[in-house]
Formats: sequence, structure tokens, C-alpha cells
Amino acid sequence: MRWTMLALGAILVAAGPHVLRAQDDNAPTSLPPCVAGDPSLRLPDLVPDAPADIHETYQGSHRVIAFTTAVGNIGDGPLVIAGHTISTPDGLVTQGYQIIWRRDGSHCARQTGRFVFHPSHRHFHFDAFVGYELRADDPITGPLAAGGSKESFCLLDLASIRGFPFQSFPRQVTNMTCASQEGIQGISVGWKDVYERFLPGQSIDLDPSPDAQVPGGAYFLVNIVDPNHLLWEKNTANNTSFVSVGVSLPPPSPTTLVPAPTPRPVRPHLLPGRVRPPRPPRQRPTRAPRVPAAQPTATPTPGATATPQAPQMSDCEQACSYSISQMRMLWYGALNFSAVIKQGGCEPLSPDPGTAGTVQMTGFVTGQRQDTGHQHTASFVLGDNGAGVTSLDGEVQFSQIAGSYRFSYSAPVPSFASIRDGQNFPVAFSMCVTLGNQRVKMHLVCQGKSQGMLCHAG
Repeated sequence: MRWTMLALGAILVAAGPHVLRAQDDNAPTSLPPCVAGDPSLRLPDLVPDAPADIHETYQGSHRVIAFTTAVGNIGDGPLVIAGHTISTPDGLVTQGYQIIWRRDGSHCARQTGRFVFHPSHRHFHFDAFVGYELRADDPITGPLAAGGSKESFCLLDLASIRGFPFQSFPRQVTNMTCASQEGIQGISVGWKDVYERFLPGQSIDLDPSPDAQVPGGAYFLVNIVDPNHLLWEKNTANNTSFVSVGVSLPPPSPTTLVPAPTPRPVRPHLLPGRVRPPRPPRQRPTRAPRVPAAQPTATPTPGATATPQAPQMSDCEQACSYSISQMRMLWYGALNFSAVIKQGGCEPLSPDPGTAGTVQMTGFVTGQRQDTGHQHTASFVLGDNGAGVTSLDGEVQFSQIAGSYRFSYSAPVPSFASIRDGQNFPVAFSMCVTLGNQRVKMHLVCQGKSQGMLCHAG
């Protein structure tokens, strides 16, 4: 099978790259319509990975199963979907058009699903791209225990498929973006799109209502690509994958729900908008006069006050090394970063209401060891449930998961957004997150994606 895939890749490359660029698809409706059964069509073949990194936990008053999924393309041609805004009786909508390559290098188009704006991800998705189900007894015909929802995806080439070396299977579409409703999305041959379990939508609710709670036991967690049959593919018999899972947590009740940690007493002066209460005068012992130093000292300007300094990256060098994993950093007009912070041998983090902190990204260095000059700093104060708003009108969120912490950060206008895809990549930088007097440090190496970066610990 692997050699068959490589042979297809050789044919694909030998036939010419036919790289699709923006000028080809500014008006997908101007392309000739695709004809069903046309043997010259180079159709994609979408194959979903079985759900992985499965985690069963409580979220508020519900149990959920969260998981990571991926969808790859092993077909004869890329999956390419272009958005085009049209008028309907219900108003303006962004209609998707599947653009299909022919073997002579020309293209045709057909109407497919729609693009929708995803408020949590803050960019545009192709709607109903995957379906998640929890079934009993049989993964295909068994009773549906939970799920059944259809999730939208921002379709991009995020990882190469094993057995498809990227040297032989380069990205065929170089202008993918999710920042615009009329952008190009898709998956190249030999590549796959990956959605980690911490992203919104990557879970199944086990307690959708008090009368529909999933009992404990063995089930199949099912991942279905194109559940509404919106796309043309070379093969649809491989559109379902599954894995066995067990539901072990008892249904939520006042005795089984994990209680929220009791917040520490917070000093009033740490709460935003509060006025420090008056303190009683403190009696200090009389001290001997201090002998001034011999060297000259600068005379302070009358009325001047010291400006508090944000913690410097050097402060993080002495910090306890927490374990950092499951990092994801992308931007589509805004920066979105997420990571899991594990305590390890360090003291527990304290994301209590009123706690102040900072996010700093420094030392952006390219693969040629050239300093890009980019820096990024934001401060924040946490409120209830570990959420806070930053000085840049962004958001932070600390949440506790099984002894670890999920840290998410967003900034609507990152100061390094001028870094473009194909320029200054790969890039490495240091990141320091402070939380009160605690500091978490990390060093990241990032590869450029369409208007974003995908990072890992370096």
C-alpha cells in the first residue's frame, strides 16, 4: 500500500505541480462545472485517523470525553474548497465550491457546503466536515449513546501523513487561509489536518440532559469525515474510523462532582476597581541615621513616582521547570496559544481571582539565527474561573485538568503579525508566563503555516 501511495505521488509530481494560487480561484463560479463520473478528475480521498489522546473528565456539571482527531488525504488530487458570498432568501451566505483538478492541469468547480464563522476559534470553518459519535456494541450499527454532532473545520495542511514524505508530496495549494470567508481551504495529497482535544468542539457531552446520561461501560468512539456527503471523493468506504473507550466516571451529582478549589483569601488591594482600606499607623523602632554613600547620587525629580517594571525574561531563568506539553499556537488576524502545564516537582500554580500576571514572548530568531526584532508583552488580572482580560483586549484562561493546568492566551493584534508565511521560518522564541510571584518558562520552535505558526517545545 505504501509503495502504491508513493507511485501515485510520483505521477502527481511528474505530471507537473499545477500549484493552485489565489488568482485561479477569486471567482470559483467562473470555472466550468465538474461532471460526475468524469475519468479525468483527480479526486481527493479523505481518511480520518482514529480518535487519540482521549480524556474523560468533568466540565462543570457534565462529564465529557475529549479527544484529538485528524483527517488526511491519500487521493489523486488535493481537497480544495473556495468560499464565495451569495445572496439567498435568508440573506447573504458564504457558499463553498469544491475545486477539482483534472489530469491535464485544468480545474472545474462544483457547489458544496458552506463556510461559517467559528466564534471560539475566531476564523472561518467549512461546516459539517466531521461527525463524532459514541456507540455501544458496534461502531457502525450500534445504538447511538451520545454525540451525533457535526463539527466544522478550518481545513489546512498541518502534518504530513506517515508514508508520504513531504519531499515527494509538497503542499499543492499554497494560499490556504481561514481568515476570510472567501478564502481557500483544503488538504493536500499526503497531508492531514489535526485538531487537538483542548480545542472547542473536540469532545462529546456524556450528560446532555438529566434524562440522557450515558451509563458506565464499554463503547466505540467514532470519527466520521464528510458525514453529510457534501464532497466528491475517490473512495468513501474509508470515511469512518473508531477506537474502543470506556466510560468510568459516575454521572455528576453533588457527591461526585469535583469541588472547585477554595480560593485563597485575596488582599483587597489586588482586586481590580477596589480601594485599599486604610491601615492603622505602624510603630517603627528608632534607627540610627544612615551614613550616605560616598558616590554621588541622582536627585529625584519632585513628585516623580517609580514605574513598576514587568518581570523580565531573565526572571524566568531561575523559575522551577514545569512540564509543558500539547502546545498549539496559530493566528488568523489574532494570536491564539494554548498549552498544558504540569506541576512536576514545582509548587502548584495559584490562578486565584485577583491574581495579576504577564505574558512575554521575546527573542524571535529565524532558522538562520537572525533576530527578527519582534517582542510581545501583555499583562492581565484573573477573575472567576481562572479567566482574565489582557492589556491588549485579549483573553487568558487557566483551568485545572487532572492535576495539570490548561493555559490559553489570545491577543487580537499580536505585535509580530508582520511575519508572513514563507518568510522568517522556522522561528524560535522564548515565552514567559508569570502568575503572581510564580513563573513558567518555555522555549518554542515554530513552523510557518498559512498565516500562522505551529509550535513545539524546543
